[in-house]
Amino acid sequence: MDKATLKSVGKWAKDRVDSGQEPPWTYNKLKMLAELALEFSEGLGATKAYMPGCRGEDEHGQPSQSNAENIIQFERKAQELGDPISPLPA
Repeated sequence: MDKATLKSVGKWAKDRVDSGQEPPWTYNKLKMLAELALEFSEGLGATKAYMPGCRGEDEHGQPSQSNAENIIQFERKAQELGDPISPLPA
């Protein structure tokens, strides 16, 4: 979903809430939808989509480099944490 679509969904939901015509069982859900759509659309500029296994590109179209601070090594993290406190159900 792109930013324009999120904004239009948020505006639609906000307009429905502001109209005062919504039944009580939809009011809170529409209000939440309006707020979330706005929040997500504002946050889209900070994210970038990519295909798993492919490197992304920076703002100049050059291949981006992995930032070691942002990579989680699951095996190492599992060893650091040890056994889970409550095992998952089988």
